[in-house]
Amino acid sequence: MNKNGRFVLIGSIIMDIQLFVIHIPPSGGDVMASTAMYYPGGGFNVLSAVSRQGIPALYAGHIGQGPMDKRI
Repeated sequence: MNKNGRFVLIGSIIMDIQLFVIHIPPSGGDVMASTAMYYPGGGFNVLSAVSRQGIPALYAGHIGQGPMDKRI
C-alpha cells in the first residue's frame, strides 16, 4: 500500500448513543435506560482506522450546530 498520500473524508461524523437497559422490553413495550454513553461514530470510525494504519487523515466535512456538536 502506498502510504505517501493523504486520506480526506468529506462524509458525515455522527454521534452514536449507547443505552443500557435492565432487560429488553416486550414487543410494543417500553423500558427506561439506566445509563447513556455517547461516542463519535460514522466517518470518525473511518478516520480512526486510517490513522492507525499510519496514513495522514483529514476531515473536510461540516460539523453541525445541533445538540451533539460540542461532543464531536
